[in-house]
Amino acid sequence: MRRLTWCLLAMTAIVLASCGGKEGPLDVTLQFELHAPPDGPAYVSGTTTLPAAAILAVSLDEQRPGGATHSVDCTVERDGTFRSRPLQDGPASPGEYVVSVVMPVALRQPEEVQRRIGAEGEHLTGPAVVEGPFGKIVRVEQPVRIGGPDAADAQRRRAAEDVIKLESLLDEIEGMQAEIERVAAGFDPKVPPAQNPVWQEFAKGLVSRVQDLDQRLAAVETSTRSSAVRGAFESALRTYRHIERADVEAFRMEIRQALPARERGRQSLAEIRAYAGLPPRAAEEFDRPRERSAAGPPGPPPVPAPPE
Repeated sequence: MRRLTWCLLAMTAIVLASCGGKEGPLDVTLQFELHAPPDGPAYVSGTTTLPAAAILAVSLDEQRPGGATHSVDCTVERDGTFRSRPLQDGPASPGEYVVSVVMPVALRQPEEVQRRIGAEGEHLTGPAVVEGPFGKIVRVEQPVRIGGPDAADAQRRRAAEDVIKLESLLDEIEGMQAEIERVAAGFDPKVPPAQNPVWQEFAKGLVSRVQDLDQRLAAVETSTRSSAVRGAFESALRTYRHIERADVEAFRMEIRQALPARERGRQSLAEIRAYAGLPPRAAEEFDRPRERSAAGPPGPPPVPAPPE
């Protein structure tokens, strides 16, 4: 029994000796560089004292109203280097950006990394370490310019071109809602959509127009599609896509509930307009799509309710 006890103590000592150096403070350094070739996608590479297999979040944020954020994850190699995957499909557009590299909280890290940095990152030290609500993280940010000295001007010109296209697309969505209201007003709400051939025909045409609008929206540079603008389109288009199977009255209510998202989109587009140096849109311009739809041909005749 005594011999077994001594063996267990010896094994414990060996384990503690092998792990002892891994629980002390870890002084974090992290340096990186953005690579933005003119004929290929941008990526980030760098070196760090963080342990191998640590997960890093790399992002490229365009510094303007409605600017896009492109993010990818990567891991630290055994030699302390890291390299992100491409941040975009093609070359990054000229302009002002901020590159950030973040090591998220320990809970997102592999077990071997957690053992070194601590369950809540408590072993991490250094100027790059930030205290967060769920433990310490590592964050380093760096402003960069892609392109020459006129990069910021090119960024504004691109924003001006895109915001005009997006406003036109949002006008179409506004016009669609006015058209739906006009057409739906001529239907008997007691008639189910499946028994309403006129509504079905109208709905199929609207779905086809939504698909076309989707394609044109995707063609507009994604850097101008801020979260508010994107929400304005998605809230409406998501609703319009299921118009064929929707109850007419419920559908009208649903598209009205999407109004706040579209209003936020309008505000975001106004901010992009101001950044691009364009004058604000006149209030009457917002009513033109509705007026055009309201002035269209009268809606179809009511479909009689089925006999009871």
